[in-house]
Amino acid sequence: MSDFMSGLRDRAAALGKKIVLAEGEEPRIFKAAAQIAEQGLAKVVLVGDPRVIADRAQGLDLRGVEIVNPAASSKTAQYASMLYELRKAKGMTEEQAAKLSL
Repeated sequence: MSDFMSGLRDRAAALGKKIVLAEGEEPRIFKAAAQIAEQGLAKVVLVGDPRVIADRAQGLDLRGVEIVNPAASSKTAQYASMLYELRKAKGMTEEQAAKLSL
């Protein structure tokens, strides 16, 4: 089993993919982000308030983890519009999409 996992990790690292974790202020999420970055499995982006993440992640090494604050991003309106288009058939309003995008 360890050979399988080792091979899987090697392949993941070689691909150089980016993982965006939307619940970046949650302890289990930023712990996972730290592990992924430490092992070099992927480039990691946490979505959340950088101050909240820093306060909650004390003691964790988040070097190599990008943190994107949706409240300060110039792309928030664009993402809200995309979310609305994807979910409007299920009843989502533009206002709900905008709120969720923050």
